[in-house]
Amino acid sequence: MIETIVIGIGSPFGADRLGWAVIDALFEAGFDAKADLAYCRQPAELPDLLTGYSKVILVDALLGDQLAGTLQRLRRENLRCACLGVSSHGFNVSTSLELAEVLDCLPEQLLVLGLEVGEPNQPIKPEWIKRLVRAVQAEVACTVS
Repeated sequence: MIETIVIGIGSPFGADRLGWAVIDALFEAGFDAKADLAYCRQPAELPDLLTGYSKVILVDALLGDQLAGTLQRLRRENLRCACLGVSSHGFNVSTSLELAEVLDCLPEQLLVLGLEVGEPNQPIKPEWIKRLVRAVQAEVACTVS
């Protein structure tokens, strides 16, 4: 049984598609044999997607104050101080993870791999996808070793 899931958060628009592009690349590489892979359209879907896994890796584009291309690795214990995602629907990634914790479906091992994209309409750079794919592969390798 696979105990790890990698979830790409995003939408079909601009740089926000980064999480989905990483999931696409992982599927193309045959990575779905090592971990379940899923797309998340709305952060409100996260509590359901997290259920039943001991390790979850979330992949998302970030709009913060770092340089475009900066990779941020946030573990469960430091998520409270991070502002993850902005949503016009009133539910962002941080809020969804807080809800998952209240519902007791937040896994013990949770990692957010967020990459700063600079601007929302910026095209996704291929090196961003490659960097995130390598980061996901390394994290899952730590789980299955």
